[in-house]
Amino acid sequence: MRDVLNVTLVAQRKLYESINTTLNADGADLVGIYYSSELDAEIGYPWVKSVVIYGIGVEDEALLLNAKLRKWSERKQFVDILLDYIGNRLGMELTEMGVKVKVLSAALPELDLRRLAVDAGLGFYGKNSLVITEEFGPRVRFGGVLLSVPLKHFSIEINENPCFHCNKCVEACPARALNHGYNLMACDEYNSRLNKHKKCTMCTDVCPVGKE
Repeated sequence: MRDVLNVTLVAQRKLYESINTTLNADGADLVGIYYSSELDAEIGYPWVKSVVIYGIGVEDEALLLNAKLRKWSERKQFVDILLDYIGNRLGMELTEMGVKVKVLSAALPELDLRRLAVDAGLGFYGKNSLVITEEFGPRVRFGGVLLSVPLKHFSIEINENPCFHCNKCVEACPARALNHGYNLMACDEYNSRLNKHKKCTMCTDVCPVGKE
């Protein structure tokens, strides 16, 4: 099965459709594929041929119905659990098909899931250093699965970066961490002065992308 998947476009398309069906059925809002002929060197695993990246909007109404999940940190933690669950289910399904996989944990990723999401065409880097998606703006979390199968022809068409003419997160940042690129030290220093149960989310709160 693995040899066929590596050779024929028809088999690749069937696998791609199966991946989308599984992820969508389990609750993923976004699905993208990243392929590169030099992916094994980028990722650090010689057997990796493509990466599935999927995302869930953190401010989904179903999450907000529970009063205990109103804080960003709580929603983020809950969504990360869902992402890992979805990734493991997909991993088991693909393993049964003869595909070698490695699930990337959303909570403790071995690789930069944001970079992979951008590479997969799911969004752009915003001025706040977060991935800005058309559907959710920066209010989204990502998970990923490494595949031994090269899915070469399923990239997403990327439109214009919505951050190009927008400066709202830069102007709203209380730490002034976004004036000349993203200043991680300034952001961390500001957050260290807050209550340990809080985290500044101003740059995600004011982002107009993904809001109706």
